[in-house]
Amino acid sequence: MHAGARGRVIFALWNEDKIPIKKLVEKTSLDKATLTGIIDRLERDGYVCRRPSPDDKRATLVSRTGKDEIFKKKVPKASDEQNALFYKGFSKKEIQDFENYLKRVLQNCKDAEESL
Repeated sequence: MHAGARGRVIFALWNEDKIPIKKLVEKTSLDKATLTGIIDRLERDGYVCRRPSPDDKRATLVSRTGKDEIFKKKVPKASDEQNALFYKGFSKKEIQDFENYLKRVLQNCKDAEESL
């Protein structure tokens, strides 16, 4: 399993914890089968736990355990360093335009996937 996919799950949970797997699929852009395997490993390693939803008996909520807190200090620094490398020589407007183009590409891919 790739560390990048595990990071995507943890990052999504940093933004919103205790969420249904279906919502986590949307936030990570991972298919349900792949996400389930990643959650299995994260749960085995003590980073997340699964609990039944109190509101919907069919839904399972995924939550952080707190073990991931050690990464919260490292991730912003690493992210800033990567952004400095990626965007070296770009103006703020160029960065904003580029990121908007990427969002549109991602939406096009999601739309195409939904139409399959």
